[in-house]
Amino acid sequence: MEFIDPVKSAEALRAGRDLVEAEKDLRGVADVRSVASLSRMDNAGGLSFLGLRNMAHCAAERYLGAEGVSKMDAALRQVIKARAGVADDVRLDDASLNIGSDRIDAANPSATIALARELEYIYAEVMREEGPIFSARRLFAADRRVPAGAKSYTIRRIEGSGEAKFYRAGMEVPLVGIGRDEETAFVKHAVIGMEMDFFSAQSDAFAGIAEAAEKMREMREAMAEFDEQLAWNGSAAHKINGILNYPWLRKRLISTTFESITTAADFQTALDALNNMVNEILDRNPGMSANLRFICSPRLHRLMAQQEHPDSQKTLKERFLAGQPSISSIEEAPHLQGRGPGGEDGVLIVPKGTKGPQIVSPVGFTMMPVQTTNYGFTRSQAAYQSFGGTRMPDVLRSALIWATVDY
Repeated sequence: MEFIDPVKSAEALRAGRDLVEAEKDLRGVADVRSVASLSRMDNAGGLSFLGLRNMAHCAAERYLGAEGVSKMDAALRQVIKARAGVADDVRLDDASLNIGSDRIDAANPSATIALARELEYIYAEVMREEGPIFSARRLFAADRRVPAGAKSYTIRRIEGSGEAKFYRAGMEVPLVGIGRDEETAFVKHAVIGMEMDFFSAQSDAFAGIAEAAEKMREMREAMAEFDEQLAWNGSAAHKINGILNYPWLRKRLISTTFESITTAADFQTALDALNNMVNEILDRNPGMSANLRFICSPRLHRLMAQQEHPDSQKTLKERFLAGQPSISSIEEAPHLQGRGPGGEDGVLIVPKGTKGPQIVSPVGFTMMPVQTTNYGFTRSQAAYQSFGGTRMPDVLRSALIWATVDY
């Protein structure tokens, strides 16, 4: 809004018809011209509101009387409020705003000199999205005997048969027989890469962001997730075996539903079902080493640890481990939860040690040399990892059992 002299302000705000008429007389008076001149000085920063008001009072009192002074003062306040962006209901006097000889249209002298951004605290720690839990590498050992460049690998098995008998004259001596079987799997390579623009990298570096390190981290994370999926599920299309699709692993679905226990009969039913999972393996391999691992879904493990016998207050997990000396602990695997044919949870029972499942890893995560294009302004880099799937040396002492868990 243009800052004009007090008389024009009174006319613009229509303080009263008598002032409008009086303005015509005041315009010809030298005092009013002095006021207008002073108002232009104020517009340039040379006169305060208080000084301008005093000059207006002199002219108004001389030509309009006491009533004119009051109306002129109100008109001036309307103008100043409009220029300062102050609401009409705010008092504009020395007591409320302490204007005194301060300019009301100037910047607030009591405001802080710090900008809002300078008062903001930024945590040094950068939060990252939580990824899935990788359990395959934690549960199973890596087999790195297959060298880089091999396109497949073969496991050979020898089976023998024979029975000794008491000798009797003329009898044929019983002979032993042997047979050999082979198991072949393939090696495949997974790849992933990143690309960076030269100038974008400069901007990120200025902002304190290590673009190359962050992208490399994401590459490793993506490859680790791919490795987890392949170790458990395999890939039928690429002829790679995983735990859940291992062709020689015994799999079965039981009818028992694991759910909240309310009676002693419910407790015994659940306990019998768990014992039968292990006993079935032990009965198929009597006399063999009975060091087994019991790996189940987190949901089933939680049920076993929380559900108690109504009378003894012992949990299902405590009673199960007490009755199975071949198993020392219970382990969890998220990939066994809800992955059955009908959404059932799984229990994987395998031998301990080197006879248990192994993840064939010919080549781990490997970065390739940096490649540049576009006259060096675009940089790309790839990484690869070789996968041979999962092998189970002692698959006869292993089993995968699916069961419904409603908990």
